[in-house]
Amino acid sequence: MRQGRYIVLCAVAFLSGDLFGGWVPFPAWSYLAAALLPAFLFVFYRRWPLILTTLFLLGAAAVQSARLPALPSPPGHLERLCHEMKRRCSDRIDGWIPAGGERGVAKALAIGDKRELDRAVRNAYRNSGASHLLALSGLHVGILYKLLVALLFPLSASTWLRRIRSLLVIAMLWCYAAISGLSPSISRAALMITFYEGAALVGRRSDGLCSLAASALLITLLDPESPREIGFQLSFSACLGIFLFHPYLKKVLHTRLRSLNAIWNAASLAISCQITTALPVWLYFRSFPKYFLITNLVTLPLVTGALYLTVSCFLLSLCNISPEFPAIFLHKCLQMLNRATSIISNL
Repeated sequence: MRQGRYIVLCAVAFLSGDLFGGWVPFPAWSYLAAALLPAFLFVFYRRWPLILTTLFLLGAAAVQSARLPALPSPPGHLERLCHEMKRRCSDRIDGWIPAGGERGVAKALAIGDKRELDRAVRNAYRNSGASHLLALSGLHVGILYKLLVALLFPLSASTWLRRIRSLLVIAMLWCYAAISGLSPSISRAALMITFYEGAALVGRRSDGLCSLAASALLITLLDPESPREIGFQLSFSACLGIFLFHPYLKKVLHTRLRSLNAIWNAASLAISCQITTALPVWLYFRSFPKYFLITNLVTLPLVTGALYLTVSCFLLSLCNISPEFPAIFLHKCLQMLNRATSIISNL
């Protein structure tokens, strides 16, 4: 527990320094020079305020270093490979879904390609409070993670098989994250699942807040500008709300009816996310989704079904089997999803 608290404090200090360095644009070398003194004193006195001050100044130095002009470089082999795989996935979806609003939503949900979304569909999702569904996020990674664990269930008979399953799940999730573009929300979810599965590999228990803080720290180290992106802020705010409020809200209602418990669990999850994302949403968009609770209860099962059907289509096509029937159900599911968001947006 104490180690987890230290990781959270380190992440907060580094991110605070990153934001401060973006507002106060001193040269990177000046922040690095200032960080030497508390780092030197920490060697002798071992006081946590000293290491937190060091991390704060290093965060400020990191963002200023990232803003230095970089030499242009051609895309690497891995980047070209990810773009090619994304293009092939898009071509397969073109063969399964007829042209229209459903095809654009299918590509947005599966691979994060929103180029084919028309204005009417975008407005319907935004007004209904479902625009987060069109942006790949931790929700999509979580659904895919549960599906992968279910598909690899035979690899749970022994400790070694479970370790192999964990490694396969981690590898598949990062392949998906790379293909979809490694956005902050996708990276955050992939990192947290990696920490969770990694802790299971070594026989330890993963802490949610600790994993969240470590994910934020790693993402900021790799991309110091990411904390200023709306996707980063909303993703981590929503996840923080889940950890802080969901455990208490879900205990408010408990019955013997599993269906009612499942509905309340989904509702409390949506409320927890809205508590911590309401302020940044209002600051950025000057609006608040009034029917977010109805939207999440209606659209979440449809999105889950659409993603499961999309994965089924890909698996069948990889086995050279025509995914005709799953594609029909996928199209119908997307039609219902678009229709539901349109109705809610007009309320």
